[in-house]
Amino acid sequence: MVSLDLVKSLYAKFIDWDSEMIDYETGIPSHATNTAISEDLGQVEYIMTDKTGTLTENRMIFRRCCINGVFYGNESGDALKDDKLLNAVAGSSLDVIQFVTVMAICNIVIPIKSKTGAILYKAQSQDEDALVNAAAQLHMVYANKNANILEIRFNGSIIKYELLEILEFTSDRKRMSVVVKDCQNGKILLLSKGADGAILPYAYDGQQTRTFIEVVEQYAQLGLRTLCLAWRELKEDEYQEWSLMFKEASSTLVDREWRIAEVCQRLEHEFEVLGVTAIEDCLQDGVPETIETLRKAGINFWMLTGDKQNTAIEIALSCNFISPGRSIGRTSFHGS
Repeated sequence: MVSLDLVKSLYAKFIDWDSEMIDYETGIPSHATNTAISEDLGQVEYIMTDKTGTLTENRMIFRRCCINGVFYGNESGDALKDDKLLNAVAGSSLDVIQFVTVMAICNIVIPIKSKTGAILYKAQSQDEDALVNAAAQLHMVYANKNANILEIRFNGSIIKYELLEILEFTSDRKRMSVVVKDCQNGKILLLSKGADGAILPYAYDGQQTRTFIEVVEQYAQLGLRTLCLAWRELKEDEYQEWSLMFKEASSTLVDREWRIAEVCQRLEHEFEVLGVTAIEDCLQDGVPETIETLRKAGINFWMLTGDKQNTAIEIALSCNFISPGRSIGRTSFHGS
């Protein structure tokens, strides 16, 4: 028994002594705190992993977009360096300006001005951070939030919006929206972003959405995360009537989430779909090699993700999770 414990301790020490088991970014080496770790690891047959932040870096980068059927970034792989998009912004193309405006303010991001004067963004979602920073690089800078007043700097001018309501993202609705009033002309606008299945079916009658559906599939096959952007103008009496229902639903104590979702649905329809964004979340270094090594040891993998199936498959292929032509086990979960 003493000999067995001694061998277990020695195996654990081999983990501590392995100079290659180290986090190169922080310089922190591996350390076995349990002498039975080697025995436990030897019994592992299945690994279930999240995708975002585990296989990938959870560092979102805005790569491509399609605005009103026009593609940007397809040739260079970086829409922010696409002369066609930059010229459209400089020329104040209406479709492009509407699209970039939604990117800039349809979120719960907080802009913070640093001591050097640079504007930094505090965001709960990496996707929102990527969109706001991309909008800033396209000269639509979310500069300040003072109470409910949002300030946008665009081509040397300041545009102000009053934030009236936030319709927060939920896993059931798969979209989030904001209601704002344009302080320049008094118009009340509903700005929305979300999954294609939560935006495209609610486009106004007559808008052709097939192009957007094809765009989403094309981006997903490249392993990119997609969001659809939309908006519509609200009438004053429509907003006031809806606002009363929203406040009542928000203050109820019974079935509150269901009531809020029902009220949100009353407003989130008849969208004018503006376009689709494509965001890249790169694989972490060494992921394909690590998975291949573990697979040779007889370990099976399951990946859990909320992304579109095509996006998940492309990421799985790129990190050696699956091989081309190999059968794939898929399990889908819907609802709460």
